[in-house]
Amino acid sequence: MHMFDYREGQLFCEDVPVEDLAERYGTPFYCYSLGTVMDHFEKLRDAFAELSPLLCYSVKANNNRDVLSLLARGGAGADVVSAGEIDLAMEAGMPADRIVYAGVGKTEEEMLFAMRRGIHMFNLESMEEAKTLSAVAERLGIVARAAVRVNPDVEAHTHEKITTGRKENKFGISRQTLLDMAPALLGLKGLDWTGLHVHIGSQILSVDPFVLALGAVLRLADELDARGWKMTSLNLGGGCGIEYGENKAFTAKELAEALVPRLKGRGIRLLFEPGRFIVGNAGVLVTRVLYRKRGEVKNFIVVDAAMTDLVRPSLYDAYHSVLPVRNPNREARETVDVVGPVCESGDYLARNREMPRVEQGEYLAVFSAGAYGYAMGSNYNGRLRPAEVSVQGSTSHLSRRRELRRDLQRLNRGKIPFVKMVAAGNDFVVLDASVMEDVVDWPGMARWLCSRQFGVGADGVLLLAPGEDVDLSMRIWNADGSEAEMCGNGARCACQYAYNRGWCETGLTFEALDGKHRARIQEGRVALTLRRVGESRLNLPLTVADRERTVHFLHSGVPHAVTLWDKVSEVDVESLGREIRWHQAFQPDGTNANFVQVKNEHEILVRTYERGVEAETLACGTGVVASSLICALLNLVTSPVKAITSGGGLLAVSFHVQGDSIQEVWLEGDAQEVFSGTIEGEIC
Repeated sequence: MHMFDYREGQLFCEDVPVEDLAERYGTPFYCYSLGTVMDHFEKLRDAFAELSPLLCYSVKANNNRDVLSLLARGGAGADVVSAGEIDLAMEAGMPADRIVYAGVGKTEEEMLFAMRRGIHMFNLESMEEAKTLSAVAERLGIVARAAVRVNPDVEAHTHEKITTGRKENKFGISRQTLLDMAPALLGLKGLDWTGLHVHIGSQILSVDPFVLALGAVLRLADELDARGWKMTSLNLGGGCGIEYGENKAFTAKELAEALVPRLKGRGIRLLFEPGRFIVGNAGVLVTRVLYRKRGEVKNFIVVDAAMTDLVRPSLYDAYHSVLPVRNPNREARETVDVVGPVCESGDYLARNREMPRVEQGEYLAVFSAGAYGYAMGSNYNGRLRPAEVSVQGSTSHLSRRRELRRDLQRLNRGKIPFVKMVAAGNDFVVLDASVMEDVVDWPGMARWLCSRQFGVGADGVLLLAPGEDVDLSMRIWNADGSEAEMCGNGARCACQYAYNRGWCETGLTFEALDGKHRARIQEGRVALTLRRVGESRLNLPLTVADRERTVHFLHSGVPHAVTLWDKVSEVDVESLGREIRWHQAFQPDGTNANFVQVKNEHEILVRTYERGVEAETLACGTGVVASSLICALLNLVTSPVKAITSGGGLLAVSFHVQGDSIQEVWLEGDAQEVFSGTIEGEIC
């Protein structure tokens, strides 16, 4: 069931004593067994192997970065219900073409965000939603892949609040309604209808509801086929129940034995959206006994965890096994309510529970808490969300730190000034480090500020401060929250910003993660040295878009791949760039992808798919440098090189080539302040 077990009376997560983790990280905290996560994923994958399903892990169940990254490496996709979950999944390494977007209330902004990321499919739940998605897709000039969520009116025999497949639920479209709507749906030009989606509920303990739902959907598919709608994919959702200590659940093998024979030979791509099945029994919530309290009719064990940490018992009357971390088989037993500190009578983890007698200061483990635990947590009563610890074998590490009081205080602080800057079409939100001391989640801050739908909108965030042994210190976060070692256009904006504020003269030094650089400023143009121009690999034969292409590689502070084209304006940068960016030849760090057309020995055209932005950008300074140097190494250009970017920006690259060695590389171009403003509201 899971990799938590007692050894000589002491609870272990895999090969790590849970009590040691409690002493190290404090309580309450979540402890995850990554071995259990992968074991459950592999059991489901192997059970349905003959159908080669796409397993899209349900991010809502547990969005811990370690869990997501592990599943991504195992080949999982993601089932998401928000733009935020798309960010989390892609940041963890799940490719966009393995992401399925569900939910009844997607906004136009979220649809745009998902389409621009290139996700695999949308699950749609109403005619109005389908029309909106089609219109958004047409505005972008694309066709979005979509499936219709069907409500089969099947009783899942689960809790009232987590059943989703009955006709009185808000989810999905009924059989007859869909048949009536089919002609209108097929007429939407922005959508490619690939199949059907069904999800009937959560924590289902029998395969029978799945069999009934599958039968209903297959019959509906046959009816739609007769109307000209050929189903090529079927998403069976999730909902597989787990053992919470008092119930029995079916296995992945038993589910496959019931469903596979009904699906074989239909030529349908099968998708699943497992969540709880994978992570539910992979986590425990560890808490400490604060007090024993004797009431008139009940005895209470007051612990430091609460409904704000695990709301399932309060919300669903859910059962979770609760046992001492040490000596669970002690003779002394009692019937108690295990309750938290929150000022609600509904704040409990267990009620009327017979369990071993525990004393003040002892640690308790709340089992089967890996799903819908931390993910549903809150700051109600001003409480701080707990830490998360991941364990794999005999190693453990803190995967998400405990919240601090200053994390709550950030919600109420005043306005923070920012400046929006642009260099050759590459845009940045620039922040003064002296007013940003309380920010603890810079990746989250960057994702929020860079969002063009919900934030300021930018390719990256620059955090600047006067340096100690340099004029300027600079840190850079990409739009996906990853931190960059260097960015040529960002650095030029940083230098211009510092000069405008009197931090430096026209000649200056600055420091990025990759080291120290020199720069000079003259009449709105900034030139700077690229310090770390290193490894280059020419004429790499790579299979891209099902054909062999010659790709060149150079590290110009960050990794860049370069391909040469006769007419760069005709390149599908989004598609080819994404494939090169994630190509196995450039893993584990990945690469930026540049597409270059040589005009003459001193001029090139450059388009760039930028890692971290995960899209084509109007300009990339280090990309222009890498493209110029690759062309020089191939004897196609000589210094200086004028590079024209897709945004119309003009950059100049000068350098000295001596054999295979490249020295004294300078990048020059404009850098402008576009506007300034203030940030209000929630800050990471």
